Amino acid sequence: MIDFEKRTIVGCGLKTKERKEKPIVLSDTILPVLSDLVRTSVSRQGFVLGMNRDKFYNSFATMKKDLSIREDVRPYSSRHSTATEPELLGVSPSIIASVLRHKNYATTAKHYMDISTDKALEAVGKIDLKPREDV
Repeated sequence: MIDFEKRTIVGCGLKTKERKEKPIVLSDTILPVLSDLVRTSVSRQGFVLGMNRDKFYNSFATMKKDLSIREDVRPYSSRHSTATEPELLGVSPSIIASVLRHKNYATTAKHYMDISTDKALEAVGKIDLKPREDV
């Protein structure tokens, strides 16, 4: 399912047909991590992570503690970050929706686009109220 050359994962997704058919795109920063996971996997079923649900969540809790990540952060939080971080960098909302494999941008906006008050203030601070000659 992982195509390292194309930097995609195909054929996975639980919730919708769109997510099953559309590939997950991989950033250059995640490729070495994924490659290492595949190389060191002990799964007999062909999974990248050879562990059951309990072991995964225990490992996740240990990782959060080691990295001083808040207790309330869940694995699904990474999906939220995948939406909000590019938005803060000015990436087009339609591209973000595509990365998340949403059929409709409204889904992306409804569930993932939470902009902090600081970022909202920064944005309105960029509004120039000086008269413009080209209007």
